[in-house]
Amino acid sequence: MTKQKGSRSKASNIFYLLFIIAAVTVLFLLGQVEIKEKEIKILKEKQVAEKSKTTGAAAQIRKENSAVLTKELEAVARKEIIENIEALVGRKPKIAGGWFLSDIKFTDNGIVTIFAEDGHEAEVVSLAIVKPSDFRTWRRVKKTE
Repeated sequence: MTKQKGSRSKASNIFYLLFIIAAVTVLFLLGQVEIKEKEIKILKEKQVAEKSKTTGAAAQIRKENSAVLTKELEAVARKEIIENIEALVGRKPKIAGGWFLSDIKFTDNGIVTIFAEDGHEAEVVSLAIVKPSDFRTWRRVKKTE
């Protein structure tokens, strides 16, 4: 009988040991969940701060994209036209080595009309200005030859 009582004690001790290991594991995992929740909270706060910065930048872009261009934005667009005339016209000059600007006209609805020539042919291009500081965002309205 003493052997049976001892074997029950061993089984009981093993059961208690497993119970303690399981309890410690659960507590450890709960601690990990708390750590992850804190990390998620910090990440969300960073995203909110970044979004508010982005919103400020978006407001500036909307201001820059307004249909009526200010004199400063017209100057920026004019500089973009002068620096990127060949890309805006859309083709290489036939005779001369480059395009020469004849005139640039801005309208109240955010459209710019470019009059250019290559010494042989004239080209008139109308573009809707999306972002004055980046000519790649401008969209062709019509092309007149």
